[in-house]
Amino acid sequence: MTSAEPHPAFPAAAPSEPLPIVPKSSEGLWLAITSIADPNDIVTILSQIAAGVNQTGQNENAKLRRGEDVLSMPEWNLEDLGDENLHNMTAVLVFVLSARSKNESFKTKAASLSIFDLAVRLCNVGQPFQFSACLNRVAILAHEMVSIARYLHKDEEVIAPLYTLLQRAVGPGVFSGAHTAFLEAVLIARKSFRLARPVADSIFVDFHTASPSYVDILSFYLHGGTIAAAQGDYEHARNLFTIAVVAPSHGVSAIQQQCAKRAILCEMIVSGKLLKFPRYTSQSVGRLIDKDKSIETYVKYAKLYEQRDWERVESMRSNRLFKDDQNLGLVTRVVASIPKKRIANLKDVYTKMTVRDVAHALGMQQDDACVRTEAILQDMIASGNISASIIKGADAVSSVVVFHDADDPAISARALAEIQQINALSEFLERQLSSAYREIGASAAYLKKQSETQKMRGAGGGNGGGGGRLDDFESMVMNEEPTRGLSGGKVGADMSDIGY
Repeated sequence: MTSAEPHPAFPAAAPSEPLPIVPKSSEGLWLAITSIADPNDIVTILSQIAAGVNQTGQNENAKLRRGEDVLSMPEWNLEDLGDENLHNMTAVLVFVLSARSKNESFKTKAASLSIFDLAVRLCNVGQPFQFSACLNRVAILAHEMVSIARYLHKDEEVIAPLYTLLQRAVGPGVFSGAHTAFLEAVLIARKSFRLARPVADSIFVDFHTASPSYVDILSFYLHGGTIAAAQGDYEHARNLFTIAVVAPSHGVSAIQQQCAKRAILCEMIVSGKLLKFPRYTSQSVGRLIDKDKSIETYVKYAKLYEQRDWERVESMRSNRLFKDDQNLGLVTRVVASIPKKRIANLKDVYTKMTVRDVAHALGMQQDDACVRTEAILQDMIASGNISASIIKGADAVSSVVVFHDADDPAISARALAEIQQINALSEFLERQLSSAYREIGASAAYLKKQSETQKMRGAGGGNGGGGGRLDDFESMVMNEEPTRGLSGGKVGADMSDIGY
């Protein structure tokens, strides 16, 4: 072929089978399910119904509610489904069970028990490929399982199925709201912290595939940090809390506020100093840390610790705010860390001391002071908090502790992986924020609200020309959804300082 000759036309692609019209009823949905062979096409239909496509209703919310009613398929008896049926119809059942769990018609104890038992079976035998095809809905089902478990007093029984669901549904490095639901279940039950740690410690680099919500992401790091702190890994807990604090935000989430407080307390235990949050923390969160009265109390507490004003550190433990924030247990651990910090200070002065001298320096006068002091020293050495060795004597009184120069810390592979994770998280949330603003700007309801607000301002309404008014996105995030499973939606509520 010469350059002057026209290129032959590419062969036309084979026409794809058009998907059926999105059903408006459960009966129509059943016909669609039984007539479509490709699970991906079935998931597409189910997702469209969940999004309110082609559903009846006067507004978007009404269409969404109608879509959930259709997905619940109330006429379908699920009691007799065998494991093979569950395996073959995994995606369909993920949508149906999650829809039923939110439907008032299925709120009875008997119906809730039926949904819960079937969901547990589905977690164990469901087809991984179909789970992965509807990860966003899998997260909704996981959260609903936690809620139903609380209602049925089966807090412990939901943990193992959710863990299995994570293994079968979510690929490595992919973040899903199901991770958050699992950690929440562990915290509610106050069990299986060791099982939860690998999940809480996971490094995620894909925040797109499962389309997690903003609240799910922040809640994951709140729950993960809480679990790490409960197990005494305060450094990693601080890191997890900090990831939530520095997440891109145009407003301030109550979850970020709680994470900031807990990160400050963990840093006190780790280094004995006031935590300095990274420079790339969003301006809105930075302003909160600088000006919020409740966080100011935590900052003041950290400064007292940094100044080694041990008496005031101990007395301030009774501050009512710590109890109201569900952080009293962690504050108690801060106070318990004082002897270790005082020992670390001794290291800067002495190279060798008897255990008895160390006990006297700590102000311990009890009969078992030397035994307790030696136990503290051994714990500090084992955890790497101090570089030292103990020369055993005939008893604890005659034992000698020798302090060594610590090696310079190096950046670990874990730290580098966490940096990669923060970059991926930031990229995802920045896109979410931009998308949210575009949706708000195109919303007729929002534009109407803005018009009414402008009229109120023109008439002298509002609060002094807008002073103190919440940022638009901040308002949206704060009202997006309450933290699931926590009474009243308050961050940290009902946790009762779990593990502390």
